[in-house]
Amino acid sequence: MADIQVQCMHCGHSFSVPDHFRGLLASCSACNKQVAVPLDPQSLESKSDLQVKRERRLDGMTRCPSCGAGMPEGAVLCVQCGYNARTGTRIGAGSPRGSAARIAFWVGGFAVAMALVLVVFKQRTAPPPPPALAAQDSLATPASENPAPALVSTGDAAQALTTSLSSTAAVVTATSDRSLTNGSSNVFLEKDVRAKLSAQLDERFPIYKPGDSVALRRANGLIHRGEFRGLDGTNVVLMAASNRIEAPVDVLDQPSRLRCDPAYRIKWLEYTLQRQMERLKNP
Repeated sequence: MADIQVQCMHCGHSFSVPDHFRGLLASCSACNKQVAVPLDPQSLESKSDLQVKRERRLDGMTRCPSCGAGMPEGAVLCVQCGYNARTGTRIGAGSPRGSAARIAFWVGGFAVAMALVLVVFKQRTAPPPPPALAAQDSLATPASENPAPALVSTGDAAQALTTSLSSTAAVVTATSDRSLTNGSSNVFLEKDVRAKLSAQLDERFPIYKPGDSVALRRANGLIHRGEFRGLDGTNVVLMAASNRIEAPVDVLDQPSRLRCDPAYRIKWLEYTLQRQMERLKNP
């Protein structure tokens, strides 16, 4: 009998087997894996009923020589593994097109995984978003409608606000010269400077009283308008059109906080006094 050519569905290698191997499994000479040798379609008609029945399942379907799945009678291709009963090979097995498809699949999967890793990395390294405003912030208006002095840090508070009070430097200088000529003690000098600074602060930034119509500016530039009601713990309370507005005092800019937070006002005054005294002692 003549030999028949069989193509390995695993590696694509072609090899010869004797004709009587049809319908059996043969080992590939290249990869040593089992390969189903296709049957001769013409020989199926001469098979006995017993032989045909052994190749069929209980549900009446024929069995795929490659994966064992059921195939309708007369079917050529197995829908489970792509096995071709006429050629004895699976679709795409060992072909360059199948290999290229697998390579493209893995490359695409790797690219998607790297994109996800990059997105997660950017989210973790991105700066935190600004704090969300409370519900009452909907009543706030843009800062451009009512410009306010620029926000400064606590360490520069004395310098910035003293500069905005144009007469403060002249007052302190005059006090210093008078104290030197008159020989005043440091106690009287400090008392005099404190009084001048307090007067200037009350003149430029008088503290709010309950019932005053105010506009408080946050550090982020938003402004709360309404009737000043006082402090509730660490929050300043306003009323606007029967709506209660609360804002933490530590989110206000310096001028607004000086006008509604007496404790902060005292701390600022003491800090500014200390700086001025140091300048007078060490001109």
